Amino acid sequence: MLVATGLASAAPGTRDAQMDAQVAYWTSGYTGAEYQSCKAPAVPALSRTNQEIRAIARTIADWEGCQNAYMKQVRAAATLEGRVQPEVLAAMTPAEREQAGTHVAAVHARLVEAADGELIAGTARHGEWLVATNEYVRFENEGYHRSRMLVARNELSERRDRAGERAAWGRRRAGVGAERLLNPGGIGLGW
Repeated sequence: MLVATGLASAAPGTRDAQMDAQVAYWTSGYTGAEYQSCKAPAVPALSRTNQEIRAIARTIADWEGCQNAYMKQVRAAATLEGRVQPEVLAAMTPAEREQAGTHVAAVHARLVEAADGELIAGTARHGEWLVATNEYVRFENEGYHRSRMLVARNELSERRDRAGERAAWGRRRAGVGAERLLNPGGIGLGW
């Protein structure tokens, strides 16, 4: 009798109802419900601030790490020996072992396939977000640099205008070039 696991066996080759239930579970009832894949994060169409960009990027990286660890765990436990208690394996017939192995492998293959699909969809959303966000940032940076360039040009133009006015004012006060300032075209008006 196996007391440590709560499973009893009267004699080799005979099983009780509890052991029959365990064998039936592993040959056809196992669903892999103990494995929970990681919930995909909500990813906006694009992010506009550096803080939001960093937060979304960190969330996506954490989710991808969690999903990869989940897939590794599911793949590692896909073997019958990795999932079924040794006493249940010992109570199975060779045909039941084969059936349980096929069933567990199929369940784990579906789990991995579903997780792969989630990972691909999440990575696609991440890619769309990244492209849209980078395009927005590039557009905003170009606009910012363009506006800064216009401001710099205006400031330079204003400085030149002020410098030109000071130079002209200084020449007028000194009497130098006054006729040129008053008559810039050099056309005689009778002066």
